[in-house]
Amino acid sequence: MHPLLTKLKDRFPDAVLEVREEGPYKDLVAQAKPAAVPEIARFLHDDPEMAFDMLSDILSVDYPEDEDRFEVIYLLKSLPRNHRLRLKARVPEDNPTIPTVTTVWKGANFLEREVYDLMGIKFAGHPTTKRGTHCARTSPRKAGAGAARSRSCRDSTSRPHQRWPPAKSRWSSIAPF
Repeated sequence: MHPLLTKLKDRFPDAVLEVREEGPYKDLVAQAKPAAVPEIARFLHDDPEMAFDMLSDILSVDYPEDEDRFEVIYLLKSLPRNHRLRLKARVPEDNPTIPTVTTVWKGANFLEREVYDLMGIKFAGHPTTKRGTHCARTSPRKAGAGAARSRSCRDSTSRPHQRWPPAKSRWSSIAPF
């Protein structure tokens, strides 16, 4: 087993449920209890041997047949040590809540809001817990199915004065697009 996984399991014997290496590239994966995620995240960030200074993304997966229906996955990267880790935690459907990691990585702010907006998973202690704080999608729970995007969004669909397809330009004769 990889020494990072051994150290993580030794440091948090009750909170880390499982550690493993997955796939042909031996990706490092740790399954943890949801309540322990901030403490584990702080350790992964602050420990010099770990040095996971970058939170690449936060994902969520829906397993509708499982008791703990939702899985939250943190994709972590250590730039100084050049290693990666997937930290996973499962939460039940009846109370899909997990503590925030915004105190460890400030970039988690937007990522947690997006998971909340798209999957309904709540992040306890998150500084901004309102829906619809980004423009990519509108929550069907908030605005009803088929709702239009918010007018505050700054993309081409919310600016009716923009033409699509674009008007012909002087390059139209030589560029087919």
